[in-house]
Amino acid sequence: MNIAVFNLLGFLALGAAFAFAFLGALEWNVRLYCGLSGGRLAIFIHALRWVGAAVVFTAAAKFGPGALLSVLIGFQLAKVYTVRGRALTEGAAR
Repeated sequence: MNIAVFNLLGFLALGAAFAFAFLGALEWNVRLYCGLSGGRLAIFIHALRWVGAAVVFTAAAKFGPGALLSVLIGFQLAKVYTVRGRALTEGAAR
C-alpha cells in the first residue's frame, strides 16, 4: 500500500473520532439546554463544539483536499453510525 493511503486512513479515523466527540458533546449540550441549570455551561460547550470543528477541518485542509475530504467522510460515517444506532436502541426500548 502507498503511504498516502495510510495518511488518508488516518485522516478518516481523525474525522470519525472527532465526530464521536462532537456528537457526545452535542448530547450533553442538549441535556444542559433542556435542564433548568447550566445555561452558561451549555453556551460554552456549544461554542467549544463549533470552535473544535473549525480547528479540525482547518488543520485537515492545510494537508490538502484529500485530507479534508477524508476527515469529512470519517465525520459523516461516524454521524450516520451514531444516529442510526441511537434510533435502533430507542426504537427497541419502546
